[in-house]
Amino acid sequence: MAERLRFFDERVGAYDDRIERVFKEDERCRRLAKVEGVGPLVATAVVAAVGHASEFKSGREHRYLRTILIHGARAALRRADHKRDQRSRWAMRIKLARGYNKAAVALANKNARIIWALLTRGENYRPAAISVASAGSVESV
Repeated sequence: MAERLRFFDERVGAYDDRIERVFKEDERCRRLAKVEGVGPLVATAVVAAVGHASEFKSGREHRYLRTILIHGARAALRRADHKRDQRSRWAMRIKLARGYNKAAVALANKNARIIWALLTRGENYRPAAISVASAGSVESV
């Protein structure tokens, strides 16, 4: 049993290395990973599944992509408590009003739209800057 576990652990490690290599080599993946909640796994899966956004029909058709986008959004949502940027405040308002899971899905949907725009336009991600008014005050979320 221990031998089988070692075997599977090595295979997972090899796949992780392969994902990391593809991520580093593909400029689109690196651009997508600038979005909070999108890491090497999400970025490489999106690029592998849809290539360019013109080929992307609907996220509803890609169950795996939807799942990992939600997992990435959950990770971003956990860190949003300590951030004051516009996107984090938006996510926290949804979390307080609708609950954690709905906020994670909403953030995943937002990420999917951002990813589509980045792939379509070939641009880099530009997070919204924190406004001067909100930087000096604590907004109730």
